[in-house]
Amino acid sequence: MRSRYLLLSLLSLLFLAWIFWSFSQLLYSTASDAEGRVTRGELFVYLLSPMSADHPLHYFFRSWQQVDLADWLAERIPIVLLATFFWMTFIAVGHLLFLLIGYRPKVTLAEWILLSWGIGGAVVALMVQGLGLAGWAHPWVLLPIMMSSLMAGLLLRRGGPTLVLMPRAGGEALALLVALPILILTALSAILPTPDYDAHAYHLLGPKEYFLNGKIDFLRHNVYTTFPFLTEMFSLLGMVMAREWFTGGLVGQWTLSAYGPATSLMIYFVTRRLFGPHAGVWAGIIYATSPWTYRLSSIPYVEGAMNFYLSAGLLALLTESIPSRRGLVVGLMAGAAFGCKYPALAMVAGPLAVGLFVIQRGRLMRELSWFVVGFLSLSAVWLIRNIAWTGNPIFPLLDPMFGSNFWDVDRYERFHDAHQSTVFSWMNALGFVQDIIVRSDWQSALLFAGVPFVFLLRPRSGSLVLLLFIVYQFLVFYFGTHRLDRFFLAIMPIAAMLSGAGLALLMERGNRWILLPTVAMVLIYNTLFCLTPLAGMNLFASRIEQAREVSRSAISPTLSTLSVTRPIPMEATVLYVGLAAVYESPVRARYNTVFDESLFLMLISDPGKNAPELLPSDEIRARLIGAGIDYVLVDWSWIDRYREPGNYGFPDFIQRSLLVNLVRNDLLRPVKHEAAWDLYHVVKERPAR
Repeated sequence: MRSRYLLLSLLSLLFLAWIFWSFSQLLYSTASDAEGRVTRGELFVYLLSPMSADHPLHYFFRSWQQVDLADWLAERIPIVLLATFFWMTFIAVGHLLFLLIGYRPKVTLAEWILLSWGIGGAVVALMVQGLGLAGWAHPWVLLPIMMSSLMAGLLLRRGGPTLVLMPRAGGEALALLVALPILILTALSAILPTPDYDAHAYHLLGPKEYFLNGKIDFLRHNVYTTFPFLTEMFSLLGMVMAREWFTGGLVGQWTLSAYGPATSLMIYFVTRRLFGPHAGVWAGIIYATSPWTYRLSSIPYVEGAMNFYLSAGLLALLTESIPSRRGLVVGLMAGAAFGCKYPALAMVAGPLAVGLFVIQRGRLMRELSWFVVGFLSLSAVWLIRNIAWTGNPIFPLLDPMFGSNFWDVDRYERFHDAHQSTVFSWMNALGFVQDIIVRSDWQSALLFAGVPFVFLLRPRSGSLVLLLFIVYQFLVFYFGTHRLDRFFLAIMPIAAMLSGAGLALLMERGNRWILLPTVAMVLIYNTLFCLTPLAGMNLFASRIEQAREVSRSAISPTLSTLSVTRPIPMEATVLYVGLAAVYESPVRARYNTVFDESLFLMLISDPGKNAPELLPSDEIRARLIGAGIDYVLVDWSWIDRYREPGNYGFPDFIQRSLLVNLVRNDLLRPVKHEAAWDLYHVVKERPAR
């Protein structure tokens, strides 16, 4: 007995040491220079310090004292109501789909609702995509479909699941109370404009262009819109139903934010089936209170939804049902995950298919066949769309293999070189392991803290399978991606499950007087960290327009200045050169990503030459007029950034001397302004000499 007590005390102290090591890690988002960075511990001390004027908690409460609650609610209630209508429709559509395919699992009511919500959201997204491609994405088409689906889902209940009761830990209410502060912050932040570059460059920009164009079409100037666009369809749906792109984008963003809390619940459901109710509670808390979960929910990123479909696929895998239907539903979840992001093919679909292989002892090929049917049902639309657009189903990946008719080899190699890793070594790999476990700015110290204790206190074959799952996902991240931090986030649900199981075991057997205060410290830090601008938009009490200006300034001072000074008439079209994150452009925008062919070069030079050569003035003028370009804005700050060593590069032909030449030839006329970019009016009539 004494040796057991000493062992558990040692394990508790190891847990405490892990947490303190986690808090010794530097935060990289606090400053651009190493000298300006602080550790989590230093930030935590500051966050617990007496309330200075700029303290985030003090600012949070002070800002609410200045709020006109009626105006604050009036801005947000329409967004919330429309998003809630979407969520209810998702549940109804998923419920109807499950009835249609005869899926009758043994689940709790909450599990059934969440499974229906997730798969219904994917189906609605595909419906929006299909209607958009046909040019029929209009409120008078979408509203009747959604309303009739909602009514049918409420009325049709026969043939549903076999409802069961699952044992509870008794701490679910306390867990919700612990996670509630971050959940509230998530809801407050997700309804505000996001200061994230990728959102402004394609997650929101693509749907905005589709909305303004009146249909979904190939955006040859934005390579990112050829990615699977499942969650982006929520933004397009919001824009169509709100009949305005900015408000509609917020509706889509708030709709998408529900995937964070939903994934926490799904992790709870899966973990309690694997390790028991106490482990489920801990796993749900760990995921729900991670700053990464907050960040994924408050910004319209796709990884939060991908993690949900991974967790939902695991629940469907573990749930007793007709074997063929289980394979079909697991495949549907894998297909929905692929609709969020290409890497889900390896990180989600592959492991779920292996899971079917492990669990199914008979009729293996039949169940895997149904898995493929389910996967293709929700993923084929993106593959077929890309074949029609480019000839490559997974464009721009593996472009030479599929023989795309869109990019040449040089352009593909530029994209490939920018999205692959070239350094492979044990030390480099260990550095990324450390990033994933603890060094990432938005990682929770609890995410891996309990993993060792599962194997020390109660090793099981299921635990080993999950650990191998994490190892496999890391290998995909390390060898198959360019190692951007968001590419390792599919590890989070599995790590939360294992860590939750480990902490539950340690709490049952260890020294709670050490463990509980330590866990409380981490949760307090996570909550306070989410109050800061380091985690996301934190102007929770502000007017939406005020937050919009902050967001716009963070992404592009150019667009912020344009929106205030208005040197370009609202009815004009501007060609942006260099700047590509133009979601907040106050006028109609023409642009191209740095990987796509430069629209500016196409208009002013001969594309048939080996090297760009300026066209005759009259032909340039005709091309600019034919393209409907009224103004040309050249953002030299972005061009200079692209030309830095190791960056993406930018056409050498575009120089300041080139613009001087175009002005001298009476093709462009400078517009006077006080900013770091150059603005030109297109001279549409040849001046008399």
